[in-house]
Order: sequence, then structure tokens, then C-alpha cells
Amino acid sequence: MIKRGQELKKMNSGDCFGEHCLRYETTRNCSVKAISNVVCLTLQRKKLSKILGGNVDVVIHKNMIMNCLNQSSYLSQINISRKEKIASNMIIQAYEKGFVLFPAGKSIDQLVCILEGNLIDVNQRRNLG
Repeated sequence: MIKRGQELKKMNSGDCFGEHCLRYETTRNCSVKAISNVVCLTLQRKKLSKILGGNVDVVIHKNMIMNCLNQSSYLSQINISRKEKIASNMIIQAYEKGFVLFPAGKSIDQLVCILEGNLIDVNQRRNLG
């Protein structure tokens, strides 16, 4: 991926891209350039919508949440129907860069799955996502 002439990310076999444009129906914010011969599989939004039942965004979010739950050592042990119930009850919260989501010393009474972007645990200096 290239933006303003700078390489942002090198992609390889098995990687996929375009989900941001699918989710938000926007144009690409960076270019993708082949640096070798490449063979790709593609699927147009219209066909994807037909396969997923029309609301691509909802299905993508649900699958992202399910992946998040499956990565948790605790929540991965829950059966699929309960995970689906959790996923269907989660809401999207957006935060701007620099915003402190959960200050140190405060109790968190929420389950949080990162759908996009990066967070850092400021006290521990650990990347979360």
C-alpha cells in the first residue's frame, strides 16, 4: 500500500484489503501496486451484499466481533450461540486519536473489541490491537 509516494504496508499471499471501502462505501485512501506478478480473488459489493443478505456492514462487524471473542483466552471458551448473542448486543463506539478511553484507577464495566485502529496501555506501554 502506498500513500503520498511512501510504502505503508507490504501485502502477501493470504492478505486481503478493501474492507474499509466496503464498510463505509468510500474511495481508497491509498494506492495498491503490484511489486511482482500477482493473482487476486475479487468480489464486488453487489454480489457480497447478495451473499450476506444485503447489509454487508452488519455482517462484517459481527464477524470481526466473533474473531475478537475467539482470540480471548477467556471468551473463546463460550459456546457459539452465546458468542453470537454477545456480538449482536455490542455497539460501535468511535474515539479520536489521543482520547483516553479508560483512565487508570477507574473500573471498566464493559467488554471492548477493537475493530480498527490502535490503542496503547499508557501505564504499561503495551500495544493493544
